[in-house]
Amino acid sequence: MPADLRRRLECARLDNLALMRALDRTPGVPSRLPPRLVRQLGEHDADCAEALWALDQPASRIDVRAVVRDTLRSLASLPQVREDLRGSVGPESRASVRELELVLRESLDPTEAYSQVPGRPSAPVKARPATASPRVGRNELCPCGSGKKSKRCCAGAAGAAGNAAPRIAMTSGCYEGADGFFPSISGVLAGGRPGDDSFVMVKWAESHDAADAAEESARDLRVASAGGRGLVDATAWLLRAGYVRLDDPDTEAD
Repeated sequence: MPADLRRRLECARLDNLALMRALDRTPGVPSRLPPRLVRQLGEHDADCAEALWALDQPASRIDVRAVVRDTLRSLASLPQVREDLRGSVGPESRASVRELELVLRESLDPTEAYSQVPGRPSAPVKARPATASPRVGRNELCPCGSGKKSKRCCAGAAGAAGNAAPRIAMTSGCYEGADGFFPSISGVLAGGRPGDDSFVMVKWAESHDAADAAEESARDLRVASAGGRGLVDATAWLLRAGYVRLDDPDTEAD
């Protein structure tokens, strides 16, 4: 077992968390992220969480060689996955994401590396620091990429309406498949219609009746959104919980 494995896993999970929060808090970015890359980051992060759990177990209960092999593979892949996600946001938002990511990384409580690790308490949720978002002058270009000055774009609209950044509204429901009903989560750009930047995620587990499926998806969505998690964080949690995104954009949750 590499002597520095725990430290590397803790750093990797904090790096992942800082990136996910930075992506979620940058105006216009969450709705444009490729689901494949979000899923990859979520899967590798889950591997790191599982490895941290394994490190706390007696050696007799785990296959140490397999844990080390799989963990080192995930750790080696993570930097490229994070870089691919940063690159997917477009040149107009890339610098803002990176700057915010670095600020958030410095502010993270080290115990947050153990979020969702069985048997370990999560760090208490702290209020978002006022300095977390980079300041943009009113006469500078808006970070949303519109090409307009900030005062004539998001900053001006935020003053009038509270927040102009496009947001995805996520709702729970049930999906009727050939074998019964399954928990589902649907998302649509706030103020838009299904099909406009929308998606449906289904948890292909044991089938339920409609009421039980809807109740399970509502419970999962509450957990995924707990602690102020935004779209990227919540989506990554749902992917780890077994949800998969439907490829058919015309399919909707009930």
